[in-house]
Amino acid sequence: MAYGLYAFLVAARFAWVFLPQTGYIHPDEFFQNTEPLAGDVFGYDVHRTWEFNKTALARSLFFPSLTSGLPFTLLKALSEMEMVTITPALLLILPRLAMVVCSLSIDYSIYQISKVLRFDPERRLNIFASSYVALVFCTRTFSNPIEMAVYALILLMVVDSRQYQLVPSAKTALTRNVEDDASGDIKEQEKGAGKKGKGQAKGKTKTKGQSKAKDDKKVAGVKLSHQEISKRNRKNISAGFWLGIFLLEGFFNRVTLGLYALFPLLFWLTGSATSCSASSIKTIIKNALLIVPGLLAHLVVHLVLDSLYAGTLDPRIFTDVDFLMENLNLDLMNNITVAPLNLIKYNLDSGNIGIHGIHPRITHFFVNLPMLCLPLVVCFVSEVFSFYTSSKDSKRGATFLTSTSRAFLGLCFFTPMLLISLFPHQEARYIIPAMIPLILLYSDMVSLPSGHPNAPWVMWNMLGCILFGAFHQGGMVPCLDHVRDIVSAPPVGGPTSYHFVFYHTYMPPRHLLMLDAAGAKASGGNKVHIHDLMGSDRISLLTKVDGLMNFKPTVAREVYVVAPASLDQIFCKKSIKNNFELVKSFGPHLSLEDPPALLPEYNCVEQPDRSPLFMDLRSKLRFSFSLNLYKVVKVVHMQVPSKKS
Repeated sequence: MAYGLYAFLVAARFAWVFLPQTGYIHPDEFFQNTEPLAGDVFGYDVHRTWEFNKTALARSLFFPSLTSGLPFTLLKALSEMEMVTITPALLLILPRLAMVVCSLSIDYSIYQISKVLRFDPERRLNIFASSYVALVFCTRTFSNPIEMAVYALILLMVVDSRQYQLVPSAKTALTRNVEDDASGDIKEQEKGAGKKGKGQAKGKTKTKGQSKAKDDKKVAGVKLSHQEISKRNRKNISAGFWLGIFLLEGFFNRVTLGLYALFPLLFWLTGSATSCSASSIKTIIKNALLIVPGLLAHLVVHLVLDSLYAGTLDPRIFTDVDFLMENLNLDLMNNITVAPLNLIKYNLDSGNIGIHGIHPRITHFFVNLPMLCLPLVVCFVSEVFSFYTSSKDSKRGATFLTSTSRAFLGLCFFTPMLLISLFPHQEARYIIPAMIPLILLYSDMVSLPSGHPNAPWVMWNMLGCILFGAFHQGGMVPCLDHVRDIVSAPPVGGPTSYHFVFYHTYMPPRHLLMLDAAGAKASGGNKVHIHDLMGSDRISLLTKVDGLMNFKPTVAREVYVVAPASLDQIFCKKSIKNNFELVKSFGPHLSLEDPPALLPEYNCVEQPDRSPLFMDLRSKLRFSFSLNLYKVVKVVHMQVPSKKS
């Protein structure tokens, strides 16, 4: 069945959202989207990162509002009507479901681009849909999959409106259509003139044909009829409008979209220009003006939305005409919040970049890109190196040197990769949009004759799905679910103050605890405090725990520590102050910062029953790949009565 495998893979993309995936790729998947929006909609206790500092808002609210704000608002409305009960699972699933729906625009773009460029659409859809980028990254509430979708739509607009430059067969077909139209005009004229005589008809036909030849124009070396010129102009105007929208949306979502769109946009702006002449400059200016309407329309939407969210714009200007006229001055413009500019200002400070991590400039090319799509990278490198071995071989198929479309896609991949690599903070998800040209170029090389992905592609992406979809920090979400059960238990003898110390884990998304923002209270009046020590050393951990345990509270207090099992030996040692009692393990969990020992052999003095030394192989592996929740127990020392003299 045609597209049968693709339909199955799309269904798997949706199904894995509902399971849901336990893997936790990066804190940004929560803290740049669901975490702040859950606080806004439900009033939960949340942690707002620097991007959502309203005094210098650095993230535009359009896409977070679309993917999290809208589902959360609907969920809240249904809850108030008592049609549904809000649960952490729904808070996790609904935004991811919205992301999957958004990701389908990538599938659509790949399909349409493949048709225009005379590629096999089914193979390219199968390769994209079977990639772990589609199955895992595109189901998470990152800004990067949105950037990937916008980049795909930009490529579609450019390819569709410039197909006669990219596909020689399209130019041939156009020439044939023009000749057919001219032939049809002649036949129609001959038929109409038959009543007045054959000679007279021939004379009129010749005059009409000569007139038509003078009125026709040449574009890219092909003579076009008025009908074709009108059709191409309409397509160009439409493409310009949508390009303006996509460029603006993409830039406000992630400023790096400008680096991805640079080459496709220059290609589109120049049109059929082949030299730096007055007519070429006129063409570029004309095309640039076509982008302006779409860009301005959505610019207003973003500026108003972000300014209202940041509180710098008074909403009365939209309802009170007198108030608007009083404040229609430069002060009003100064109150406009431009989130991308705030983000650029933040990143221009080298100290801020150092906080997030400095990487070698070659990380994207030699680490991140192979990690995302190694088989496609091998294909690209093979084609590049083939220039030096068989560049003059006439028997070879289309290459970067012989095919305009392949050269275009190759530059759409290499140019943004080169530009993004200039920045020192480099994470794999930053370059997932660059996969689109690679998928379009090399899907045939990683596919079987049947059109299904080959073994290397399947194995590589299964590994990625297991690593990032299940194992990577995979114990965090189940652990938070258990933490919520602990703090929501009915208090015995009065409310309890709970303290949870997260050690060598990613930041815990607090909205999944569903705590009231007023004092971070759970049901029953219990207060909850989250302490994130990130990658601090052991001394910092013990100092923090001692401080919490030695504090003289007015209410009952319980202290817990959450840490990967790879650090369990720290918590097994007996202490003269506090011991750590294992409450529960959550898995699978893999911390790449603290990789586990596959077969640990230590003895746990504090709790012998959890000693890996006495576990079987299966239990050792399960324990090694887990996230542990420990309860801190204060050591009580018995006082020995002194002897009387």
